[in-house]
Amino acid sequence: MNSSPLKSLQVVLSGLSNWLIFFGIIWLLGAAGLGWLVNGLAVIFLVLLLVPVVLFLVGGWWLRRNTAMADCPVCGFEMTGVEKMSLGCPSCGEALKMQKGQFERVTPPGTVEVDGVTVVDTAADQSASQTATQTTPQTTTQTTGIATDVTTIDVEPKRLEPRQE
Repeated sequence: MNSSPLKSLQVVLSGLSNWLIFFGIIWLLGAAGLGWLVNGLAVIFLVLLLVPVVLFLVGGWWLRRNTAMADCPVCGFEMTGVEKMSLGCPSCGEALKMQKGQFERVTPPGTVEVDGVTVVDTAADQSASQTATQTTPQTTTQTTGIATDVTTIDVEPKRLEPRQE
């Protein structure tokens, strides 16, 4: 049972015949004056190998440069967007656009953003305001699921006259 290491060495050359045939055909085409065909096929082969690699690297660089993670300005939902791309918030549905790494609401030109303020009238403040000015009865409005009391004060507009100097 003492076998020699050379007897157990096996070389598998089953795939070698295909490569030898391939290189033999290339050599025959070059010898027959068709080297330009071999060069053209080699260029096509290299392009088919290199284009996907280059696209993958350039696409990854572009995505790292143009994507950002930010919060929705309306509901605070954290999401990812691409620079200068419009999208809707998946949480609240607000139309948003990514600008300089932050989401901004998409509004028509001339729209003024105003933050709402809830004013709570106490009974004393309410009676004092009713005696000082004319008011309409209190109404309850439904805004985004929250009922708020609103007091409306009627004011007559005055026309301002230009100054006489």
